[in-house]
Amino acid sequence: MFLKILAAELANPDPLNAQDNTQYISQLAQFSSLEQAQNLSVSMGKLLQSQQINEGSALIGRKAEFNVGNGKYVGDTVRCVRV
Repeated sequence: MFLKILAAELANPDPLNAQDNTQYISQLAQFSSLEQAQNLSVSMGKLLQSQQINEGSALIGRKAEFNVGNGKYVGDTVRCVRV
């Protein structure tokens, strides 16, 4: 997406505000870094979800208890897990 913005800027330069090539290269590097950071964020989100699924599936068939308040606990065998 960021490369599309840069490509549009390169294709339609402002004749009243000329920029040199170093500015374009700098912008390209910044956009590339930002795009890589976004891709890393998406990958980390997928990794986290995968980890949650693996941890949840390890509970299936086991007894689990949780606190419902006032020192009371409810427990049963885990039959399914939702993430």
